[in-house]
Amino acid sequence: MVDLLNKKVKHTGKFGVGTVVEQDATSITVEFQAKTCKFQYPAAFEKFLAAEDKAVADAIAEELKAIKEAAEAAKAEEAAKKAAEEQAKLEAMKAQASSSGKKVSASKAYKPVQRVAGQALTYLVFQGDTYEEEMRGQFIWAPKFSKDGR
Repeated sequence: MVDLLNKKVKHTGKFGVGTVVEQDATSITVEFQAKTCKFQYPAAFEKFLAAEDKAVADAIAEELKAIKEAAEAAKAEEAAKKAAEEQAKLEAMKAQASSSGKKVSASKAYKPVQRVAGQALTYLVFQGDTYEEEMRGQFIWAPKFSKDGR
């Protein structure tokens, strides 16, 4: 954490130049000419604040970079963990299916239908308990009705 007490910072908006009067681990308080404002530290230096001293500005930029890299690493670790869990779940399903003789495949990600002007879309309607028959190709087709109900 960079020591900002009594350092000059510039607000990119309407407040102008101010002095940091209080700092803790998650926030800083800056006294501007018009009023005193509290900002989140170091997130405020991404959009709202800039340090007047070049060395302080560089130190804050390094701190922001380290925080972003840590967040990206955590996100990548979470994605890898989720993928491993899905793979383990699929392996368990395959093992269970091999013992019962059923075929199991990975589920595909949902991709929404893209509407095209002037082109009608066909919808398949599944009726509760008849899913097994409908899945084998004996599905019910529900056509669009006109305004008069036909």
